[in-house]
Amino acid sequence: MRQFWVIVLLLSVVLSAHGIELKTNTSVSLNGEGYYLLGWNFGSGFFAQVLNITNMSFSMFDAFGKKYGPFPDGTHVAVSPDCSRFAYTLDAEGKTSIVFDSMIYAEHDGIENLEIVPDGSAPVFIYHENGKDWLSYKGLLICGYREITEFEAAGNSDVFGFIYRIHRSFYVQTGFTNSGPYRKCKELKLSYNGKSCAFFAKSPKLSENMTYGDDAKISISPDGSVTGIVFCKEYLYYLRIGDTVFGPYEIAFEPVFSPDNRYAFGYQMGEECFVRFGDAKYGPADFIYNYAFLPEPFGFGYVYQMKDVYYIRLGEENTLGPFEYADFRIIDGKIYLLVMQGGILTFLETI
Repeated sequence: MRQFWVIVLLLSVVLSAHGIELKTNTSVSLNGEGYYLLGWNFGSGFFAQVLNITNMSFSMFDAFGKKYGPFPDGTHVAVSPDCSRFAYTLDAEGKTSIVFDSMIYAEHDGIENLEIVPDGSAPVFIYHENGKDWLSYKGLLICGYREITEFEAAGNSDVFGFIYRIHRSFYVQTGFTNSGPYRKCKELKLSYNGKSCAFFAKSPKLSENMTYGDDAKISISPDGSVTGIVFCKEYLYYLRIGDTVFGPYEIAFEPVFSPDNRYAFGYQMGEECFVRFGDAKYGPADFIYNYAFLPEPFGFGYVYQMKDVYYIRLGEENTLGPFEYADFRIIDGKIYLLVMQGGILTFLETI
């Protein structure tokens, strides 16, 4: 039997390329035997993970090219969005601790979901103790529940939310608001100021709200007024942004929003991938990722792959590449790029 979800909405070298001036922050060679580059989460301050298969250790590089590690396999590492502070787990004598700002604390049997709050002020994590899950957020300890399944912090770091389970029922806590019970909850998202949130829930009773399948994904605009939902219907994918439905597509990805509620999303038809910024469509490519709204003069950007090489598109006029790998981040209104050519990782920034 197919299950359905109900959406719940609660309100230094300087280069010049294609007219872009880029400053090289650092370069790292991966030509040594046994080193492999792995991409990283686009929402993270980290750019890349480099794996050393000779001893299965790994190192992390942030948007400035700073190296963290090497760490042993199984270590959890987190960095703040502005790359100013980082934390990692340390296992010793059957216990797991967190190292943050070179201080060791929070020794527990096991630690999960290690993150750093958006303002970089503290680590946040979930740990299991005495048969219950506990949440530590900026020094605040949330009392133990049977299970804490998700955590989300607002972009301004003033509000946080989480999904937890008591017996067979699930609840959502955001700020001082608690909702539930539900048969299941997932995909908790908070607006930047934390005043609005959205999540999928299976209600114990019938609902007149829209229903979606198990693989649905959701995003929310910075001011919380618009949601974007990716869902599957009869083996094809659609997107609902506000009251508008786009599709069908063979594959579709969650939309992203600008501060003024403009939207962008990626999708695939046949073997070709495209990205759409409002009414403007770009592509085709073999693969498109990390699409985002950028500071002026660019306006938008994305990374795309054609055969075995990568390109970075910045606005209407600027395409950088080809590269063996490429990515970018936005920190404090500035664009940081990572490109790999000839086994050399180069970390750059726009000036």
